[in-house]
Amino acid sequence: MKCNRFRALRQLPRELQGDTAWRAVLYLLEEAFPDDPRVRRHVDAKRWSIFFDRMLEVGSFSTGERRLLVAAAALFDAEHTVSLWDLAKTLPDKHWGLFIEAVDILRGEA
Repeated sequence: MKCNRFRALRQLPRELQGDTAWRAVLYLLEEAFPDDPRVRRHVDAKRWSIFFDRMLEVGSFSTGERRLLVAAAALFDAEHTVSLWDLAKTLPDKHWGLFIEAVDILRGEA
């Protein structure tokens, strides 16, 4: 599984390493935003939190990046929602592929 090579995953507390939501979102963030401080500063594995609202407030993201972050937030917890129709119609191909792979990870299929 691709997910095993991610630096962020290796830094997760043991309790979170088997959590498919964490694995899916870290895959998405690591692939789409490698070493991007706009994203990294809002991931706090020690507190078991990813602060998507803060990330989206302060980051200067392109429209495609912003949509991908909203999709990641929806994968991470039920507080965030996203229109699948909107994602399918508007995400660039690269981001759509990453999103689909993250869904597979969330489902435990990757």
